[in-house]
Amino acid sequence: MKAGRSVVAGMPLEIMVLNQFNFEYKELFTAEGLVRLDGEFLRSLAEKDKTLAENLQIYRAAGAQPADKVQSEFLLCLAPHLERFIARLFCVEPEVAELQARTRSHDVVMDFKKHFVLRRARRYRGEFSESFADLDHWLDAQIQQRCWPREDREWAVARLGEEWLKDEVAHAAAIHRLTQWCALILSDPQAALAVPGWSSFRLPQRVDHEALVPLQRRDDLQGAPFVAPQGSLRRRDSFHLTDQRMDPRGVQSEVHYCLYCHDHEGDFCSKGFPEKKGVPELGLKVDPLGVTLTGCPLEEKISEMQLLKRDGFNIAALAMVMVDNPMVPATGHRICNDCMKACIYQKQDPVNIPQVETRVLTDVLNLPWGVEIYDLLTRWNPLRHTQYLARPYNGRKVLVAG
Repeated sequence: MKAGRSVVAGMPLEIMVLNQFNFEYKELFTAEGLVRLDGEFLRSLAEKDKTLAENLQIYRAAGAQPADKVQSEFLLCLAPHLERFIARLFCVEPEVAELQARTRSHDVVMDFKKHFVLRRARRYRGEFSESFADLDHWLDAQIQQRCWPREDREWAVARLGEEWLKDEVAHAAAIHRLTQWCALILSDPQAALAVPGWSSFRLPQRVDHEALVPLQRRDDLQGAPFVAPQGSLRRRDSFHLTDQRMDPRGVQSEVHYCLYCHDHEGDFCSKGFPEKKGVPELGLKVDPLGVTLTGCPLEEKISEMQLLKRDGFNIAALAMVMVDNPMVPATGHRICNDCMKACIYQKQDPVNIPQVETRVLTDVLNLPWGVEIYDLLTRWNPLRHTQYLARPYNGRKVLVAG
């Protein structure tokens, strides 16, 4: 188990001291210790933002309230403060800052996708004065001149394009050539081979409910069965995972694809897709397959989670998930996709919310003390309006299964 730098190496976990607030780790498992921790958080919050601390007390006193825009905005203001407090508590501020920087490092790729791939290349209808090979060679030369790391060509191309956009008049010719390069990738399958797996060129596809699973007919086999397309099969080796999950950049692409609907109460992924917005008595939509679009069974704050993840607040995003789903390790991309079915994108690929949720969790678990941070949030989570503190032990043990 990884430990923070503020503790003595080899010290038993139950007597480790979290020096920032003079807590013994074992205190975090007692009702008294959690009350003291909550008090420290309230004092720390009041020092940073007195109005927000007062609003937190009002939020708690009001008890359970229906989720709305005002509540979402309040929680989005509070969550980064919680992340900074937890980072101080476990003495992992440098690691948390590094994780945020890694998360935000993909922003330039997301901007390039929006400015070049979607707005320029997808709409390009002009002539191609150069071959793709010539444009690709020219682009490599531009990158080499700047001595950027060559192992991440997608990032280098994105940064190059975004730098040129800072002065569109001076770099008009280069912007035009880069637009042509992107347009050829979108239109020519051979050119597309130059960008395998690039998130910037992974575009949403139209959803066909009659053909959700791509299949090919094998006329060379008896009975001409349908099979999965070549290259999509994953051989199972014992009980090892065959799915390695989305990479961090792919997840950020999904996060940026989200419309963050909570601010106009269109977060159907969380609350269900209504027949008519604002008229709940009409009930929920049913998709062409007969599935009622109920959204997340737990009504997770999905849009809020993704907004925090977009900005690199990973612990805050996890705490937001755990307001409604403290057992998030049991969900993620391996169990339920009701949120995707009810996504506001109904005619094209939905946001892959389960993959985002999985990344939010694993990014925190991979921090020093990451498991302990998750564990603490199951017992103390100031983003919850009720039961933000674990209740004292009542002497009973209950197992709920199924």
